[in-house]
Amino acid sequence: MKLFRLFLSLTFLILGACSTKTEIIRESGGAGVPYGPPPGANDVMGPGDSGGGAGINGVPLESFKTALPEQDFYKNVIDVVIKRLAPVHLGLASDLHHIATERKWYIVPVPLNKIPALKMGIHFIETEQLALQNLDTIWIERKAFYQKMSDTDRSLLILHELLMGVRLLEFTDAADLCYAKAAKIVIGSSNIADADKVQSEHKKARSECARQYRKWDMTSDRQKISISATDYDNIRNMATELYDRCFNIPEDSKTCDLQADELEAWIINKKFRRY
Repeated sequence: MKLFRLFLSLTFLILGACSTKTEIIRESGGAGVPYGPPPGANDVMGPGDSGGGAGINGVPLESFKTALPEQDFYKNVIDVVIKRLAPVHLGLASDLHHIATERKWYIVPVPLNKIPALKMGIHFIETEQLALQNLDTIWIERKAFYQKMSDTDRSLLILHELLMGVRLLEFTDAADLCYAKAAKIVIGSSNIADADKVQSEHKKARSECARQYRKWDMTSDRQKISISATDYDNIRNMATELYDRCFNIPEDSKTCDLQADELEAWIINKKFRRY
């Protein structure tokens, strides 16, 4: 009996030593945190980056960054729209300028991921994704933008993205809103002779924003983005409205062919932006 028990003990030891140890390995970007942003952190409006450099065909993404206000179509159309809009609604005009100058614009030579058509309220037609954006960056598909679009098409797309950027200000942080408010100093001044004074005041206002909201995480008070199909529809309508009634009017016009009270009522009724 003792020999039998000894034989069983040795058998179990040998089997234990020969068995393979199995581990479940979970990739993580920290203590139990999956790689990439958690759901909702960088909402549907654009791509998220979990760290590391990325590029297209061996070219870093930074090389595709574009200074939008330096583009000819911007100077010839968008800038005109903003200047004519300022006397009608300074807040909206300033916000459009803020999005154009503060957001990072990338024009890339690859197709963009599509936002679900149902979310944009256009599920009944087949479309291309021409642009994407979040609270910091706007991405545009280059081939369509430069090879397929007319100047009018480019202007309408940019107006759409600028208006979407204004809508997204409802979800941004306090520092971004402060910089947007500071833009009123530039857009609200039509006297070229006071250009140096205006720039000085604008710089001072931005410095105050930086001082007031200086903290490690300036985005901590951002809200989750929630854009509806109705928002997309409103933005499409307003983009064509601004083009037709702020640009496509007599060249000597000083203001848009818009009534200030009607525009203000639209902004409030559509819950577009709180001024």
